[in-house]
Amino acid sequence: MKSKSKQINFNEFPKFLKTDSANSYFIFGEDNYQKDIILRQIIKKYTNSESRDYDFVSCYADEISMTGLIEELDQPPFFASKRLIMIRDFEKYDLKSKNRLADYYDRFNLSSVLVIISEKTETTKAVKKIQNHSIWTNCRKPYNSSDMATWIRNQARENNLRIDSSAISIFAELIELDYMIAANELEKLAIFASQNRTISSEDVIECVGQSRINTIFELQNSLGERNVQKTLQIAGNILSNDESGVFIIVMLTRFFLILWKIRILLEKNYSENTISEQYLPAIHRMFRNNYIRYAKNYRLKEIRKIFSFLLNADCEIKTSSIKETVLIEMMLFNILRVNTKA
Repeated sequence: MKSKSKQINFNEFPKFLKTDSANSYFIFGEDNYQKDIILRQIIKKYTNSESRDYDFVSCYADEISMTGLIEELDQPPFFASKRLIMIRDFEKYDLKSKNRLADYYDRFNLSSVLVIISEKTETTKAVKKIQNHSIWTNCRKPYNSSDMATWIRNQARENNLRIDSSAISIFAELIELDYMIAANELEKLAIFASQNRTISSEDVIECVGQSRINTIFELQNSLGERNVQKTLQIAGNILSNDESGVFIIVMLTRFFLILWKIRILLEKNYSENTISEQYLPAIHRMFRNNYIRYAKNYRLKEIRKIFSFLLNADCEIKTSSIKETVLIEMMLFNILRVNTKA
């Protein structure tokens, strides 16, 4: 078989299958959610309801010998133009079996499509040869919130959802690093967004990870009150539970942006009632007076300095070797001590 090796990322698979095809696919990695999505896309491309019972075979490595697999590959299709064979847990075959399959690629039956699903790739000559003749992808789990944010952005685009950068950041920090869990939560948000298909930061906070949000709200409230002892106590609890520093910064930036807005309106002599009724729609009515009270505790110059503390901490977390907990504690100390009178 003529070599046709190309790496396709998870998000690129639908586009590839729409415009191109291959006789061999090698899908490996630990993330079963991505693998299941890709496999459904491949099945949809190469089979239909009439041919599926005759020209589609799916089995596990411990259910079929390599001789049996090659016999399946050699069979011509009955109704479809291609016969689709999926083999799962490929890593369980011994090296001799893998060598036999690698040799088979020299005389591969082009009326068959083979999909190999494995937990991992290998550096053996046999697996390298198979991969070099396949369209392949690594379905890895998300390493960090940045991976999750990219996934959320792509999924929102595919599902015609509008979600701003702030909401994506909050979602990515709130959710467990698991695409299946994230997909379920995104589906809930899509239902929550209803007909306008727009997801805001407030929607994410309302729907996702409420227990984490409650703790962050406690930290925001203590900062709003400029209560040093309470802030440090709450921060200690949050950091001892390995909360993400980036998430803390995202939420506190959102909090101080609201205080900044209120403080500007107060200095323009808007009444507290007008501010509450007309300018804080994203804040629950029950908490609006609290936010106005907190805004009175900070001057605009102080909030401006706080934004610089938040930005510096964000940069340090992403580039410095200093422990994240130390950076967050230093940031909170600076916020608590901020004073522009000196």
